[in-house]
Amino acid sequence: MEVKTKFSPLTKVAAVATVYALTAPVHADAISDLTDSVDFASVITGVMAIAASILALYLALKGAQIILKKVKGA
Repeated sequence: MEVKTKFSPLTKVAAVATVYALTAPVHADAISDLTDSVDFASVITGVMAIAASILALYLALKGAQIILKKVKGA
């Protein structure tokens, strides 16, 4: 008698990924050595500069909308 499984290939990949994830604590020392050597200070500065630029653009557009509404009288 042949048993047919109803598992998709994606389900099988997820099962294999879960098995590998369960073995992750074995390699925790190697991962912590890598993450300790990374410096995020320059990345945070760059992200904050981009956020400030986007905020300035948003405020300029919002201000222009308010002024146009005042001029139109709407």
